[in-house]
Amino acid sequence: MSIATEKPVARTALDGRSALDGAVALRELPLRGKLTLRGDRADAAFARAVQAVSASELPSAVGEAAVAGGISLTCLGPDEWMLCCPLEETDALHGRLLSSASDSHMAVVDVSDYYTELELSGGHTRDVLAKLTPLDVSATALVAGTVVATRMAKASTVLHMATDDSAVIQVRWSHAEYLWDYLIEAAREYNR
Repeated sequence: MSIATEKPVARTALDGRSALDGAVALRELPLRGKLTLRGDRADAAFARAVQAVSASELPSAVGEAAVAGGISLTCLGPDEWMLCCPLEETDALHGRLLSSASDSHMAVVDVSDYYTELELSGGHTRDVLAKLTPLDVSATALVAGTVVATRMAKASTVLHMATDDSAVIQVRWSHAEYLWDYLIEAAREYNR
């Protein structure tokens, strides 16, 4: 007896949720591969391996990001980075990192199915964010390009202020619907 198997269908945390359009827009971004990297930036083999895979040097300051060829690399802590890439490249990049820095003390973990990304955009993006996070989200405190870990409506998130009027919010799948509902409510007054 043979059992037919099918390739898993990629789905997102918020499949079926309609994007919010208006003065403030909200949508879930398509799935991307995500790898957390832990290592010592002073370890030359680790730094070379990451640079070979990402085409970027390790960002040194927490919140700093580098983007090259569809791959982003963000510094989340003194020894932690998040590499985001096209979903279909995740396994290959994971393998290349592990093999090219095999002598280094490092960790590479695929967390692609742990986080989803929401994009909030429009002229009132910062107003909506200010309702959900204790972070100072003013343009002088959170400049475009900045990435910070914060809480939004009690959910742990990574907030990337992509431009002055748009933000990408990484949130765990298990909190995605919860945060989505809060963002919709916070945007309501701007979308009348």
